[in-house]
Amino acid sequence: METASSPPEPPRKRRYPRLELQAAVKVQHSGAGLLLPVRNVSRGGVLVAASGHDLSAFPLGTTHSLTIFDPDDPTREARIEARVVRHDNTGMAVSWDHSTDAVATVSTFLDRFYSKR
Repeated sequence: METASSPPEPPRKRRYPRLELQAAVKVQHSGAGLLLPVRNVSRGGVLVAASGHDLSAFPLGTTHSLTIFDPDDPTREARIEARVVRHDNTGMAVSWDHSTDAVATVSTFLDRFYSKR
């Protein structure tokens, strides 16, 4: 007896497009800041590279203070609270898309970042 299989689900469309940029993120944890390079960013989250750091101190679901900044101009920055949503062997993804204020803050940062180029 054959069973009907459901068709594959279409790929999920991202809420915000991913952007490649040369930037860095400082993540606060236990009173210290960890500097990590940005792999890609959107208006709702960022994927950072581990760059040899052990990121196990940032478990899934935890929230951390985060600063994204332009390494060419450290006065250009966005400070937000972000939640860890994914880990892999090369880095971690954090999100702030649950906060309208954080999305607006990062949007302003990205607009300024790209306007200087």
